[in-house]
Amino acid sequence: MNIFALRSSSADFPKRSSLPNLSQQNIDSRIAIHSSLRESSEKFNPKIPAFSQTTRRTRRFQSEDGEKEAVGSLEKWEENVRGIETVENLIEAQQRLKRRLSHADVVEQHLSLRKSKERSSSSVNKITPKNSFGQVQETAEMRLIKKQEEYENKEKSKFNKSYEDELKKIWIELEKEYVKVNDRRELLRKECLEMREEMKNVQDAYSEWKNDVAEAERKAKLNKRKNQEEIAAILSRKQNRREELNRKEAETNLIIEQILKEIKNRTDELEELDDKAGLLRKQINSVQAAQSTHFYGLLLEGKDTRSEGLKWIIKALWKLNEIPQPEHFPRFLDTLAINSLNLLAKKSLEIDEQSEILLSQAERKSNTPAFTERNRWNNIQERLTKLTQNIRMKKPEYKIDKHTKRMNLFWEIYDEDETAMKKSKERFEGISGVMILENILTKLRNEYLEMQENEIKRLTRECSLNNYEIKYKINLRDLISVIIGIERVDKYMVYVNKNLRDLTNKVQTTKTFKFSACNN
Repeated sequence: MNIFALRSSSADFPKRSSLPNLSQQNIDSRIAIHSSLRESSEKFNPKIPAFSQTTRRTRRFQSEDGEKEAVGSLEKWEENVRGIETVENLIEAQQRLKRRLSHADVVEQHLSLRKSKERSSSSVNKITPKNSFGQVQETAEMRLIKKQEEYENKEKSKFNKSYEDELKKIWIELEKEYVKVNDRRELLRKECLEMREEMKNVQDAYSEWKNDVAEAERKAKLNKRKNQEEIAAILSRKQNRREELNRKEAETNLIIEQILKEIKNRTDELEELDDKAGLLRKQINSVQAAQSTHFYGLLLEGKDTRSEGLKWIIKALWKLNEIPQPEHFPRFLDTLAINSLNLLAKKSLEIDEQSEILLSQAERKSNTPAFTERNRWNNIQERLTKLTQNIRMKKPEYKIDKHTKRMNLFWEIYDEDETAMKKSKERFEGISGVMILENILTKLRNEYLEMQENEIKRLTRECSLNNYEIKYKINLRDLISVIIGIERVDKYMVYVNKNLRDLTNKVQTTKTFKFSACNN
């Protein structure tokens, strides 16, 4: 799948300057797009007709269809209640995220922060001399603030993940219901077509029978030589045909009436399902809009990097058929970094797809009879039994001795090399296919790691030589976490600091060489 061939819908989202700020104070913007859900939920008002005892006596069901209608109205009410619950669950999830991100438990956090500050200051007082106390204390406080920010970002990431899971769960439920409704609609349409075809066949059969009766009467009129007995017989047959014709007409009309009634019932149900499908589609679009707004906000903020950096957000937007534009990325990323993130996300998506293919191949291979039979050999007793059962004979051969002119019968032990070669060939083809997929996956992963390493080196060089940190107001560690994720940044920082030291030494060596050349 070519990700960049997807239709860009960035026109539906504001530019960088006007994109909604999803900070703690402005988190209410996430709920604004769902006002339509509250309006649509009004269609779900449960209405159950309540009849008094007198009314129930006077209002008799004229047929069994009345009871079916009563049960159908109850089922419809239950579906409406489920629709209300879906809307309320979505709004509840948004409000829950708002409360969590607004730090409802700020008191406990401040207490823990104060205790950690007291512990750090006491430890600093013990190990630092008085003349350097101010500088060391400032450094310790900066580190403490940085750790606290990282902790808060991780907590926000957990809240965001919980919110995303809730949205996904709501979306899956709506999608299942939508598929169920669509399947029912298709079934009803098919039944209506079949009933119309059946009605046409009944009408055609009646018309054909009616034409046959008319033809018989016409032939009877042509026979002019008739005596009294023949005339009486003809009139009797004519009367019988008329009665049969009336009976056939009544039966045909009754069948057609029943068919039309069934078609009407299905048509009414189909109209209700059409309305329900339209409402479900609106709800699904609203959930997807909430997901898009949420992911765009996280992408612009650039702090929820998790274990992949910002690539996981880009892939999530792609799956929603959204293409993030440069103005949707954080302000501290330059154009090259944005392009690298897009390329890395695309390569990561290819790796995920290839892994799914490889996994499906492995599952299909594990379900083959050959794989099952191979697992059975793990049992020693079964293995011995299998060996004794494998002693088989070939088809007997009859040979004539040239000297004695006698026919001899020969039995030979069955040679399993032929079937073994065939099975071996099949296994080889399966294994070779898996090996090809594994090689492709390994190649993709190596390309991904190489692209990621090159971008880290570039950012390290920009921060060392071109004052990237000062220009974009971000430190190198946070910048690297955007590429690889906050959960893995500590491991990479060892490698990054080594590259940074090597680069600094090279710059110092170059400056020293130029200075020496100028003096000479």
